[in-house]
Amino acid sequence: MVHVDAGHRDFCGLFEGRFVSDVCSVETRAGLLRYYAPAGSEQPFSKGGYFKMYPTLTEEQHAVCDRFNTQFTECDMHLKVSVSLNVKSGVRPLNGLRIDSDPGTTGWFIWGGETFSEDPDFFVPLHGAHLKQWAPLVLPYLALPAGWRFLIAEGYEDVWQDAGLLAR
Repeated sequence: MVHVDAGHRDFCGLFEGRFVSDVCSVETRAGLLRYYAPAGSEQPFSKGGYFKMYPTLTEEQHAVCDRFNTQFTECDMHLKVSVSLNVKSGVRPLNGLRIDSDPGTTGWFIWGGETFSEDPDFFVPLHGAHLKQWAPLVLPYLALPAGWRFLIAEGYEDVWQDAGLLAR
């Protein structure tokens, strides 16, 4: 875990199991963190090394909403999504649509493959947090608001607003 406070340019976090809290000057370029340990520091890394910085899930979700010029609508990962079992087995592409939610649900329906089934047993309830294991590829899209859809696979993305979803 690495934290960079861009305003103060402080560096702190865990590196190889050791807590690091010394102030370092930091430059970021293309998602890489360049750090320079202060002189005389006993940092557990050599001066001028690189760490890859990954955005948080919330940052990724905001980026998706910004890219499609829509509002960020948080998806409570403790609530349920409706998901087809073939998602867990890795079927692609992954489809998702969000409707207005009922209590205890997120409003998301997620399925794998090109065919949507009307079979009442096609979707099963799953807490959103389990999507990290089932289909992490969908996580950045889950803050899209009701009335939005996505069709994604590795290297492919199609996201659009479907007003017909709100009429249901």
